[in-house]
Amino acid sequence: MLFFALFMGESSTIWVNTRRFSRKLSELSFFALFRVNEARFGVNQA
Repeated sequence: MLFFALFMGESSTIWVNTRRFSRKLSELSFFALFRVNEARFGVNQA
């Protein structure tokens, strides 16, 4: 039972870190796509 509790704790920590990492990764990829589109289409209008 102790092993199960430890395993659940570890997996939840890994899950939280993975979610945080994927959110940061999606933000970075969105920003990169935005910059690429801006450079490609020359969108300079504010």
